[in-house]
Amino acid sequence: EKIKDLLTESGYGEKEIFWQVAQAISEALPEGDKEKQLLQGLLYGKESYLKEAKVLSGEGQLKIFKE
Repeated sequence: EKIKDLLTESGYGEKEIFWQVAQAISEALPEGDKEKQLLQGLLYGKESYLKEAKVLSGEGQLKIFKE
């Protein structure tokens, strides 16, 4: 939950470059490395975090405009 909040508040969750850097670092770390495992967990949850960020930012919600 804290990761979702941090990614939403910082705006990083919606930036593709953030996810690309996380992927590159993960690939550079050796198998069995704790940081690699943590990054892989973050990357596996990417779609969930992006979906949550859109909901929290109000994107995709019906907006009613008064004339």
